Amino acid sequence: MPATPTAAWWGPLDCSAVKSAIDPTEIGYDSVSVDVPTFSSFPDGCGLSFRRGDEGWGASVFPIAGGAVEIPSVIAAGGTQVDVAGAREAYWVASFDGVDGGGGYVLAVTDGVNVLQVNVGAGMSSLETDLQHATFVAERILPLL
Repeated sequence: MPATPTAAWWGPLDCSAVKSAIDPTEIGYDSVSVDVPTFSSFPDGCGLSFRRGDEGWGASVFPIAGGAVEIPSVIAAGGTQVDVAGAREAYWVASFDGVDGGGGYVLAVTDGVNVLQVNVGAGMSSLETDLQHATFVAERILPLL
């Protein structure tokens, strides 16, 4: 049964505002590009690509209006609770792509009603660095929602 939207639900991300909110030098990069994803699974999100010379790191971010109802399934999937400033709860969990099982990781951040997903592809960096970068991204985007 579909949920009924409420005034507490987040709207889509404004990728221009996301770019303005992120200073890539804070996590050791020279630049960040922020684009609307080219796939339609999460049309309200943004893709982020950080660059420093030949090195890079990327993530996709998506608000899920009313998505906090899925937090118990994130916990059940092995999500580890982490601290994210401005969030009520946040969990770091492995993501599986259904092909080879190596889908990377997701930081699921909730305000108690909605969820912000920060998806990091497999092999982007070390898990600790991926979590630090994903947390940085989430903390910059939460105030925009």
